[in-house]
Amino acid sequence: MRTLIVLPAYNEGKVISATLDGILKTVKADVLVVDDGSADDTYQVSKEKGVEVVKHTINVGLGASLET
Repeated sequence: MRTLIVLPAYNEGKVISATLDGILKTVKADVLVVDDGSADDTYQVSKEKGVEVVKHTINVGLGASLET
């Protein structure tokens, strides 16, 4: 069985790298970052970590991010 961790993120560019490092070191799982319309570098930093990333063009909130 595979595990998927869905990580909604909004303007988390300053901390997303450390968060992803911690997840990737601790858990054997696939990771999906849902960038919810961030105005910072959340998307780029997440992509550099090698995880899957989708980006909303505008902020639609936590519920919609989890539905994505």
